Amino acid sequence: MSHYAFCSGRLKKASGSALVVDESFAAWTWGAGRHLSLVVMLAVLLSPQIARSQAASSATSSSSSSQSSAQSTPAPTPPPPRVLSFVEGQASESILGIVMVIDGDVGLNINRHLAVDVGVPLMLTRSPFSPVTTTDYYWSGGLSEPYADVRYTRSLPFNANLFSVLTGTAPVADQERIFTTGRFGGDLFNHIDKKEGRFDPFINLDASNGVVNRFIMPRPYTEARPYETLGILTDFELGSDVELVRGVKLGVSYYVYEPIGPQKVFSRLVLPGSILGGDGHHNRYFDQTFETGGAELTKVHPGVGSSSIDRDNGYSGWVDVNWLHPLDLQLGYTHSVFYQLDTYTVGITFDASHLVKAITGY
Repeated sequence: MSHYAFCSGRLKKASGSALVVDESFAAWTWGAGRHLSLVVMLAVLLSPQIARSQAASSATSSSSSSQSSAQSTPAPTPPPPRVLSFVEGQASESILGIVMVIDGDVGLNINRHLAVDVGVPLMLTRSPFSPVTTTDYYWSGGLSEPYADVRYTRSLPFNANLFSVLTGTAPVADQERIFTTGRFGGDLFNHIDKKEGRFDPFINLDASNGVVNRFIMPRPYTEARPYETLGILTDFELGSDVELVRGVKLGVSYYVYEPIGPQKVFSRLVLPGSILGGDGHHNRYFDQTFETGGAELTKVHPGVGSSSIDRDNGYSGWVDVNWLHPLDLQLGYTHSVFYQLDTYTVGITFDASHLVKAITGY
């Protein structure tokens, strides 16, 4: 019986069980085997190094991917300071005199929507109605009404924002000893805005039982007024800010004060009980007597309704600069149509919240 052996496509006839192989093919087979064994040995020796290189390459790729991911992911916004604090100064000047207010305020952020704060303002006035014959003007100063605020902020539909402040004031003395109406005061201020590019149009709605000192988002026509009022009062303002350059804004607005029911006006320029005063022209009752309203009103201005003595409307313009944060500077101008009065205002606010956080950690 014949057998055939198969080697790399070569067939040789064999006799019996002995396999007959061509000598040249045997030599080639031995040489190929030797080369194959060398390749296998090199592969075994180099395989650890290759594995290490691949691992290092994989680690480098993973690290690069992590770094790229870290660079593409924006850093989280740090939380706002827990403690709120600011110092604010306001000053106004008109042909009637000068009024200046400085306020210290401290509060607490309860959450991202709600905050509370309290403040104590001091007031200084320069009046042309001097009781001293040696000077043409008279400086007087004293405490104004301490207050407490509750602030609320949230987002509205259509990318609008709401900011509300509920303020309560307390008279620590009567109206003849400090700058106050002698009554507890309440004020609800609401600000709605919707930023569109460089423009930030807004509407403000306010209701109170008399004008109060406003130190959070103060308006030029409310800063350091020469008078105070007592009686239900509504306040409306429509305007817009526009960003001229980074850190500088220009703003304009139109405002209306509309009283409801009986009103009283207390002057910050005419001293209590003083017979010195101005002529009261253009509805400027606060330029003539310390207190105007009720019986006092009918004696000085017969036939004038008491609900109209603190009605007002006009327009304001301002420039707001906050290059040097935490300092904010506002220069304003207001023209009152009702009182025919031009007033220039300056407001400076120092936000001490981050300073307090750096010192206390809150």
